[in-house]
Amino acid sequence: MLRGVASATAPNMVYYPAYATVGENTLYIQGGANVANPSLKYNQFFSLDLSRSWNTSNPPWAEVTVTGIPARLKAAFHSMSLSKDSKTLTIWDMYSSPPYSVNYHLDTKKWETLPVPSIQQPFVSNICKAATDPTTDRVYIPGGSDTSMIAYDPSSKASSTIPMPSGGTSLTWSKYTFAWNDVRQSFFYFGGYESPANSYFYEYAPAAATWTAMASSGSVPPIVSDCCMVSAYNGAKMIVFGGMSIMGRFWSVCSITFDP
Repeated sequence: MLRGVASATAPNMVYYPAYATVGENTLYIQGGANVANPSLKYNQFFSLDLSRSWNTSNPPWAEVTVTGIPARLKAAFHSMSLSKDSKTLTIWDMYSSPPYSVNYHLDTKKWETLPVPSIQQPFVSNICKAATDPTTDRVYIPGGSDTSMIAYDPSSKASSTIPMPSGGTSLTWSKYTFAWNDVRQSFFYFGGYESPANSYFYEYAPAAATWTAMASSGSVPPIVSDCCMVSAYNGAKMIVFGGMSIMGRFWSVCSITFDP
């Protein structure tokens, strides 16, 4: 997804930055690839205040004040998760070899390099999305280890792998979107580079460790890659936006509404 606007304090226009929101109040983005020259990557790190109104032609971007951004964060195709206490952003690069992960502590403004996540060999470059279960603080990354999902426990800094739904390949679990829903206490997975045999819309319930292909009604969107999904209205809705279909067509916005 593209990020950036024409503003003196705005980040460079890029695609595939890492991003996360703190509540529904602050958006953080880091890195990204130059739109015209994908080999040019940035280590930029910005925040955007979502709690107040502003002119869309000049959003109030603010550069995050840090010292010594890690060299590996001049990157794109990576992901960002938020800790349970909303004090730590963790950036995950499962696209480059070797994989890389690092914490940024919002309260101390310090970096903390993490152990290399457990992955299957040979290494597969997937474009993955990390998301946190706020009830346990565990982070989940579908496709983070070939056709398996990585589960990371921040208390022990150890990771393990969990099977993905059957019928997919390593390419299936790439370029999807993945986010937590407070109402259902579960994750929602949508889209991807290839459609698996059963569905491209799943729910993962970490308490039961189960995947469920979701039934849907209404104007059901097609499978798309490179899209984004965020929780809104305290989990009453999930907003899916952007992305590209297998026909190369860009897609706009839809909302997924739940009955709690």
